[in-house]
Amino acid sequence: MIRVISTHPFDITVKQVKYVLNKKSMHLFLQTDHVKDAESVGAELMPAHLFVFGYSTIGTKLMQCDQRVGIELPLKILVWEDDRNDVWIGYKNPLWLAEYYDLKDYSKPF
Repeated sequence: MIRVISTHPFDITVKQVKYVLNKKSMHLFLQTDHVKDAESVGAELMPAHLFVFGYSTIGTKLMQCDQRVGIELPLKILVWEDDRNDVWIGYKNPLWLAEYYDLKDYSKPF
């Protein structure tokens, strides 16, 4: 997982991630506020927000190279706040997918 510390508060970071996904024309399949989910079962969590997103054209082409990559799609970004109040953005490196699934021709579909 690639982790990047944010220079902004949690709520602003969540808004910025959503803005960037929208600006890049990514389809946002799901947004999950893990805190609200935890509260619904009477539990507490530090702030954590999950984005599930993708770009169907690219995802389809990757799966045409190796259908097993579908287990990794759509992609995800997690924004969370740790116990020191640092805000983090984490995601799997897409180049790792190409390497792991041996997608030698992964750049050709694009």
